[in-house]
Amino acid sequence: MRIATDSGPARSRSIRSFHRLCERVVEWLPFGLDRAVAPTFVGYVLVSGCTFTADLLILTALHGGLGVPLPIAVTAAYVAAFALSYLLNRTLNFASHAAWVRR
Repeated sequence: MRIATDSGPARSRSIRSFHRLCERVVEWLPFGLDRAVAPTFVGYVLVSGCTFTADLLILTALHGGLGVPLPIAVTAAYVAAFALSYLLNRTLNFASHAAWVRR
């Protein structure tokens, strides 16, 4: 199963490489899972792992390093990780170039 992408000149090499990586990971899955798991799911898992790591790093930096109170540090780290997850999934995983808001 391939990820449907446009092949226009605006597509960056890194996004195409990310899609190829996800497709290769799906091809390596055992027990016939390659027919059941979509490459976008693998991309979602990869992005989620990165944003979870970013969340913990930001939380550690804010609370442990800068001494920000825990409730504020947790909230700030969560909001930053949520925004990062949204941007990475939108750009890398689902390759959306649509406007963010309707006009």
